[in-house]
Amino acid sequence: MKKRILIVGSGVLGAYLSEIFLKKFYEVYVGTRYLRKNYKNYKYLKIEKKIKFFRLNFLDKKEVEKTITKLKPDAVYYFAGQSSIYKSLKNPKSTLDSNFHGAKIFLNVIHKNRLNTKFFKANSGYIFKTLKFKKNLKYQFLKPNNPYIDAQVKAFKVVEKFRRLGVNCYSLIFFNIESPLKDKSFILNKVNDFIKTKKTNFLKVGDIEVVRDFSWAPEIMKGVFYSLNLKPQNIIFA
Repeated sequence: MKKRILIVGSGVLGAYLSEIFLKKFYEVYVGTRYLRKNYKNYKYLKIEKKIKFFRLNFLDKKEVEKTITKLKPDAVYYFAGQSSIYKSLKNPKSTLDSNFHGAKIFLNVIHKNRLNTKFFKANSGYIFKTLKFKKNLKYQFLKPNNPYIDAQVKAFKVVEKFRRLGVNCYSLIFFNIESPLKDKSFILNKVNDFIKTKKTNFLKVGDIEVVRDFSWAPEIMKGVFYSLNLKPQNIIFA
């Protein structure tokens, strides 16, 4: 029987990761709260017809448990979290639900059923304080000043809690990940659109003194694929 993975959420990162697993002859299932007629990210990569999409309410514990025990995936990649700070200010509850509560439900189900399933939770590198000129690997959390950071800190902590309880769970820590599949609010596509359309003479991008790490989605997802062979831990991709 082919190995199986379950990706929670049908966004950009999940599409690139699906492409890699398909090439390695895995069965790929994508659970999403809203079934669509067209999954544009998967269609762009020409893998839409190779994916098994199904509706999944990741906030319903019974539904999650039924899905996990039926599919018996080798790994679950939880990419369902709302990832915009701007949107989190408008929808703090959905941000907390998608980033923290949903992940906690999966972890509870895996722990309760004593499954060997590996659980990977996407998280943000911006939950940590910047410690200039420090040579140790100890980390400190930022004091949350928006619902997104608050939810991600809670998610990071709950993954570590269940890891101590014996669950094979990981925090995948990302910074800015770019891709042509991202919308025009992301910097790469924002600049690209400005150059192509030339609607204005100036491009407004915000504070240009801010230092950020940028990476390329297909490359980062290769790293995520290889992390399947690592022991449960927190992993930074940059």
